[in-house]
Amino acid sequence: MTFLDALYGSQYNDVLKVGKDGSKGRFNGNIFLAAFGIMIMICFLLILIHIPGFEHILQRSGFMLNFTGKFIGKMLAIPLMAGLYFLLSSTIGNQDHFNTHVNNYLQATDLERDNANKQVLIPFFIVLATVIILAVFIN
Repeated sequence: MTFLDALYGSQYNDVLKVGKDGSKGRFNGNIFLAAFGIMIMICFLLILIHIPGFEHILQRSGFMLNFTGKFIGKMLAIPLMAGLYFLLSSTIGNQDHFNTHVNNYLQATDLERDNANKQVLIPFFIVLATVIILAVFIN
């Protein structure tokens, strides 16, 4: 079972368990992938700023000097999340691919289906831990 089979299949299954339409799992899976993609981008950005000569990337300049970091983060994250979501929903997260991944998930063994959430969450938490370590502990 691939990562995408595990992601979309487990989302489909979770939505079905609460009595809703299973196709809503596509939305949940695309949101998860968009958030995961943003986390990976943040990880690469944090790695870049730790390379000598690249620390100027995050320095505010021009009109950005008047805004707080929280505001700038929201202005960058919201369009980035929306853009990634629409990119994903029209490519690897479209309805045809979603149906293929769900069918692969449903054809998997019970053991594989039970481990699907682990297969999805372990990479996410590894990237999350890497971001936290790079952001907090490495100066």
